[in-house]
Amino acid sequence: MPSPITHIVLAEKVFEKHFRQKNKAEFFIGTSFPDIRYFDNLDRDKTHFFGLSLAEIAKENSFMAGLKFHSFVDEVHNIFFAFKDNPFFLEPIHITATSLKFFEDELFYNRFSNWPVIASYFKQTVEDENNFGVEKKDIVIWHEALEAYFMEIPSLESREKFLKKIEFSDELAKQIEAFMVNMRGSSQVEKAVMDFYNKFEELIEKPADFKH
Repeated sequence: MPSPITHIVLAEKVFEKHFRQKNKAEFFIGTSFPDIRYFDNLDRDKTHFFGLSLAEIAKENSFMAGLKFHSFVDEVHNIFFAFKDNPFFLEPIHITATSLKFFEDELFYNRFSNWPVIASYFKQTVEDENNFGVEKKDIVIWHEALEAYFMEIPSLESREKFLKKIEFSDELAKQIEAFMVNMRGSSQVEKAVMDFYNKFEELIEKPADFKH
């Protein structure tokens, strides 16, 4: 389940091929929306869907297509890593998984260069965001947190600011950073992450092929 930068980079990688008829700003707002649940304490099933296909997603409006693509990416990400030999998944697993997300953000940030444009999308909200029981003020805070996060090269400082904005504890932030130190020192971890990135287009079209 990738983090904000990774979701944007992966969506950008396939947008022209699969979603070019969508409004890009609304699609990217949508694909970033589901993880507002961490900040607003929503049940995951309110913003995430399962068993989706690209064809189904393409039928939605721009925001909902982005939102459902987020879930689709989460699912293929889980499939891919579940069937890899990954000794870096250590206990506690929720810290390891969260650390992996932010490690991916570090590796993928420079794969895309137009971050000011992406950040500018989050200066607005869209009507569909109001349909999930989230208060408007919290949607605005989420957008502000993402806008700031997208404008900085990932670092300890940018993560701390982002996590504080969405009300993660300082202790959790420290645990994440400790795990990330180990990930940066492992060529095997980096290879697995880059393998996912490089195979992403193929993976979303034939996710079952990676179940081996």
